[in-house]
Amino acid sequence: MGLVVIHEDSQASGILFSVRTPPSLGVLLKTPGRGAEGPGDQTEHNQGDTQQPITSFSQDDLNRGRISYRHQTTGGTNDSLLLAATNGVTEVGPITLEIDVIPKLLPLQVSGLTLDEGSSQPLTLDIIKVTNHHFRGLNFLYEVIVPPQHGHLEHRRIPGMPISAFTHTE
Repeated sequence: MGLVVIHEDSQASGILFSVRTPPSLGVLLKTPGRGAEGPGDQTEHNQGDTQQPITSFSQDDLNRGRISYRHQTTGGTNDSLLLAATNGVTEVGPITLEIDVIPKLLPLQVSGLTLDEGSSQPLTLDIIKVTNHHFRGLNFLYEVIVPPQHGHLEHRRIPGMPISAFTHTE
């Protein structure tokens, strides 16, 4: 997270964030016992501790990498939460934290294709495309798992020869 609140008279452990509106597609988690030295730092908790859902945390927790977001809903790729921060004297907020989720599966959009007998048509972005901005500009290898029933896919430079894979740039 790129979230930092600083006050000249407050330690990081004294700046507390409270979740006013939780994320709708996931949950905030805190990993206890993980200090600035890394996952092996077990000075505060036992090794068996696991991540716990939270509604508040400190700037120190953020600085030590203890706070994480776990996406829990399939399909949604944008989430947000609303926070307030305080040092016990002054409160700052509302703070909106936007979360951009990178999908595990490639979001592929494919449209149907109808041709007259004996004709051909190039596969364009109107027919097959990856719809998430995280994958823009990448050259994918598409593998044909089930070939067309009445025809074949062919490379435009080698007409008549069926292909079972092609790249985004081809």
